[in-house]
Amino acid sequence: MAEGKATNPAVLAAAAADRRDTINRWLLSTPALIILLFAAIGPLAIVVVYSFLTKGGYGGVEWKFSTDAWYSVVGGLLPRTALALTKAAMAGDRNEARRLDGLLEPLWKMFKEFGSIRVVYTLVEHVLSAQSELPRPLLPLAPTERQRVLDVTEPLTALEHQSLL
Repeated sequence: MAEGKATNPAVLAAAAADRRDTINRWLLSTPALIILLFAAIGPLAIVVVYSFLTKGGYGGVEWKFSTDAWYSVVGGLLPRTALALTKAAMAGDRNEARRLDGLLEPLWKMFKEFGSIRVVYTLVEHVLSAQSELPRPLLPLAPTERQRVLDVTEPLTALEHQSLL
């Protein structure tokens, strides 16, 4: 009985019509999908390309490759860690670079969980012993959240108190 349905001309014609209809829908929606792709990826590509160009005069750029724009708040807040990671990477010491990168992983998790600016302000107060206030309307971390940040970043702050030069 099932074989009879598969060879029924009406069923075959309906299946072929469904396939044509599906193909036509995809073909008709392709231009819109291409436009959406360029609208989403285009601006991101421009930002990435410009971030690797050399700073020019009067806020412009020169079309020469540079990584000068790729700096991090971590370099300013945890300079010894950033320096050690840079030295390890430049020396080709993969084990040390991975170890230091592993020390930074909990910091990235805290950034994702609490927001990078709130975590950075907490670390500024702790590492630099400086009083700082978040810009309004942002609120500081709650005491338990603050302690979690300080606990997971303890290896980083300990590294900052060592001399790596």
